[in-house]
Amino acid sequence: MARDREPLKVKAKRLERENRVFRERERDFEERYQGPADVEGVGGRPGVIILRDKNMGEILKLVNDLPNVPGLRPEGHPEAPPLGFRLARAYVRNEVAKMVDAIIVVGSYNTVLVRDRHRLKMWIRNRAGKLLRPDVIGEATRSALLGVIEDVAFAPSVPHLFGISQETEVQPVEAERKGFG
Repeated sequence: MARDREPLKVKAKRLERENRVFRERERDFEERYQGPADVEGVGGRPGVIILRDKNMGEILKLVNDLPNVPGLRPEGHPEAPPLGFRLARAYVRNEVAKMVDAIIVVGSYNTVLVRDRHRLKMWIRNRAGKLLRPDVIGEATRSALLGVIEDVAFAPSVPHLFGISQETEVQPVEAERKGFG
């Protein structure tokens, strides 16, 4: 019987050591790979990440959902007739323009930006009907709109926001715990 207990003790210690190594690897995996790579923001500045992931993400959702707008019904009235093309076009002219205004962080500081932003607004107004189309033409128009929004509204806002946002602090506790310090 003494022989049987000895291998059990050895097995228990080996399993305990394997579990400890497994837990350490799992904790390291969670710390390194579960969160987004830029959780502290671009260059430690989270304002740029909020603009990119939340604000531009909302515009992307809105623009990609535009073909469904003519079929929408008034909220709380499912038996009412759908919105229709004419009201959907007015919705696009107002709502998409407001969403574009929401991501512009920096004001127009030169004539080029003023002209480009005016052209963007007119682009949305003039192509509102094409943006609603569920076919290839509508898809190409929506894709072009997202490119123009990125060039005219998003791109000038990123350096400005990067310059004015506060840098996140480094947490040295994690570095010490990992043994890097």
